[in-house]
Amino acid sequence: GTPGSQVVASGNSFTAGSAYTVTFAVSFTSTTVYEGTVPAGGQVNAVFPVPVLPRGQYTVKITTDKDTTKLPAPTFTITPQITLLTAAGIVGDQIIVSGNGFNANQKINIYFDTSVVASPTTDAQGVFYNAAVTIPQVAAGNHILLAKDSSGSTPGVPFSINPTISLSAAEA
Repeated sequence: GTPGSQVVASGNSFTAGSAYTVTFAVSFTSTTVYEGTVPAGGQVNAVFPVPVLPRGQYTVKITTDKDTTKLPAPTFTITPQITLLTAAGIVGDQIIVSGNGFNANQKINIYFDTSVVASPTTDAQGVFYNAAVTIPQVAAGNHILLAKDSSGSTPGVPFSINPTISLSAAEA
């Protein structure tokens, strides 16, 4: 899933009333994504957004101050996404593209159809912000923007080019 999408971590047989924490972990790094109190019955259903972390597979754990969970813990794979501030424009317009869920500290290529139109670098969390992309000279109609890092690409995001006309003189 992509950072920001909703996910549910469920577990049962926890001690009612105990404090619990849901974490995403990779190697020796752990990120707390949700905290709560185990309700009566011991069933935990924590609903939270996927954290903004670099692309990869994370172990998801629910731990309490009174219970020990059994391994192996389930895993969750964070995948990248891009967002556009606008989904339509004309040739020559400058649009803003942001993305998350990419590899950390890496150059990303943003493609308009098959042409690279920008190459921002992600931060330590796999995020890039406000990459300016100038719409290239292409035919009016529907096109695709996507971004790639060394591990793969995002799903394509549609972008529509509106037709325009221009006049060389107002009178003849």
